[in-house]
Amino acid sequence: MWRCIISVPLVAAAGCQLLLPDLEISDGDGGSDAGADTDTDADTDTDADSDTDVDTDTDTDADSDTELPPMPDCEGGKLDQATGLCWQEPQAGTIMDLDTADSHCNDLELAGHGDWRLPTISELRSLIIGCPVTVTGGECGVTDDCLGDGCWSSVCDGCGVMEGPGTGGCYRNPALGGTCSYTWSESEYTSEFGWLVDFGSGRVDLGYISETYEYYVRCVR
Repeated sequence: MWRCIISVPLVAAAGCQLLLPDLEISDGDGGSDAGADTDTDADTDTDADSDTDVDTDTDTDADSDTELPPMPDCEGGKLDQATGLCWQEPQAGTIMDLDTADSHCNDLELAGHGDWRLPTISELRSLIIGCPVTVTGGECGVTDDCLGDGCWSSVCDGCGVMEGPGTGGCYRNPALGGTCSYTWSESEYTSEFGWLVDFGSGRVDLGYISETYEYYVRCVR
């Protein structure tokens, strides 16, 4: 007679890894000893589970050790101490097409300063946190020195949507508020397309240079 023991897995909660148990089949014809050996192996598996718990705890500790760099106040915004750039805070209150965004920043008078401008793509990428492929120095090839053909690749797609270390999963320092979405740079791919950063995914992307295509704006000086 055959005896089939099937372990039914629990439904994993969102964001958790589901480990499916193995299907065990034991021979009931004089196979009791083999079954006992299998139980002994199961105890060994229990020890393996304990090791897994240790690894999980280690990962959690590593995440908790990650500290986001502070961004102190500067006149009109927040200072990125790594680059020395002062970023407008809060960002512009409305979406704009690229030409309007460029004019808005060039004409902006804020906190006694009139030297605001639209950031370059390398400057905008310096605000990305938590997405290794698109942070400054990441594998994505789009920079101020590489804006045309052959610069973009699939790694520039960024990381998981709203899974960053910032507020609500944003890939941007929480010192900077506003909608976590596509934001213009001044850098152009061609006369028809301009470079953007989506802070909801860390993605470096293109947007049409047209009055009908509008995205968020954060000026810099």
